[in-house]
Amino acid sequence: MEVLELMMTEETSMSTYFYAGQCPTTGHRLKLPRTPEAETIAHHLMQHLADLDPTPTEGKMFGILLVETPQGHRQTLKAFSGLWHGQATWDGWVPPIPGRDRIATEEAATLATLETI
Repeated sequence: MEVLELMMTEETSMSTYFYAGQCPTTGHRLKLPRTPEAETIAHHLMQHLADLDPTPTEGKMFGILLVETPQGHRQTLKAFSGLWHGQATWDGWVPPIPGRDRIATEEAATLATLETI
């Protein structure tokens, strides 16, 4: 299957890792680089969260995504998995996927299987 490559910039060429997946609409395999800029932003975010609340966040997944708007403005989206301090939504963060409650049973079964492994 064809892999769509990003335009190689100096920063993209310094990437240490690429996230890849298949587009459900087109079927194309896509790659996103983990760039030094993204790593720096993620490290700063995690330090900021630790400064706000030193409670360990082990087992909690946080992520950022660098995007460019149609007007050419760069922005950073940030998200977390599940609940954080008992809440699914926080101002300034990407909201959870709608209908998440419908997949709770399947998720519980998957987590039980992972626990067994």
